[in-house]
Amino acid sequence: MKDKKDAYKLFNIYIRNEYNLHQLKEILDFFATDKSGKTLDELVDAYLDEETEDVQTDQATTRVISNTDKVISSTVNESKVEQPHIKKPYRLHVALASVLVASVLLILYVNREKHSIPQPSMNITNSSIKHNKATLALGNGQTIVLNEQEKGIIVNGADISYEDGRQEVVQLNSGIVSQLVLSTPAGGQYKITLPDGSRVWLNAASSITYPSSFTDSVRRVKLKGEAFFEVVKDTKHPLIVETDKQLVKVLGTTFNIKAYSEGDAQITTLITGSLYVKPLLSLNGKIISSGQQTIVVGAGLKTQKADINGILGWKTGEFIFHYTTLKEMLPELGRWYDLEVQVDDVPEAIFYAEISRSEKLMTVLSLLEETNKVKFKLDGKKLSVSKD
Repeated sequence: MKDKKDAYKLFNIYIRNEYNLHQLKEILDFFATDKSGKTLDELVDAYLDEETEDVQTDQATTRVISNTDKVISSTVNESKVEQPHIKKPYRLHVALASVLVASVLLILYVNREKHSIPQPSMNITNSSIKHNKATLALGNGQTIVLNEQEKGIIVNGADISYEDGRQEVVQLNSGIVSQLVLSTPAGGQYKITLPDGSRVWLNAASSITYPSSFTDSVRRVKLKGEAFFEVVKDTKHPLIVETDKQLVKVLGTTFNIKAYSEGDAQITTLITGSLYVKPLLSLNGKIISSGQQTIVVGAGLKTQKADINGILGWKTGEFIFHYTTLKEMLPELGRWYDLEVQVDDVPEAIFYAEISRSEKLMTVLSLLEETNKVKFKLDGKKLSVSKD
């Protein structure tokens, strides 16, 4: 594609569903290089501005976003096309697919200044986003509610302090190694620097159990939920992370473990270095390298290439759903917004979306409803979903 004029021409062909596979790939490749999203903004604004005054903007916008099931399902199946990676709070890129039909591609643009978003059926006000929330359980049974103005704590053997160093959390008995537990509630996140200097970021509804000092031949911690690890290298003292289904062993690397109890699968994603993963129900494990991930289900262990941006979205403050089923999405929304979600009998839809976690709940649900595939109803903290 030579310039924006060519992009505009192809964009209009795309909106009218008159493109072939080559044209589809060409425009998506063009958007992939448009990291700021500025060109897509201009293309959509120009398209909407061309509508006559007699046609309401909502109708024009609907033409841009409502062609989901009409898009060429056969050509998408014939070739895997890389998706554009454009990060904007009010832009959704959504791929919807039913297990009964072929995959369908959609780029959904929501311009809040020009398009009024209908609100889902709600029985409460907007939920506020919570960030730095956690509790620290000590070996003596005491539980400390950590300061929400702080981002993390540092464990240095003699005491635990906040990472800015200005305030001490608790004094520890330096002669006794005790097990400590850092826990985050729904909607909360927190960071901890372990006694060896390794850093761990806890996602919402998660906990890590660790000693006040590492004195054994291995550095051992236990994880429930999700966490990102940045491990200090020590070839003589490997770090072992245990969950209820697997064991992960590293010397020094960065990786993410997603091990929530409500899911059958536990996913370990390696960012740098190498690590060893073994299901607890199996005698055999695997070593993976950077960019790979393992999926553990029971005694089974599968290795595949990882979508790093998608996996680490929570750490950078985003919901990143890349070809994610509604059944997979709902627990994430539930953990962040402190909701009770029902994943049985939900509509069979697959989403490709990037939404800021700073958005309020009603905004996120409204954006998802714009796909015309789902309808949400919120009663207190109970979120139910139905087909639109």
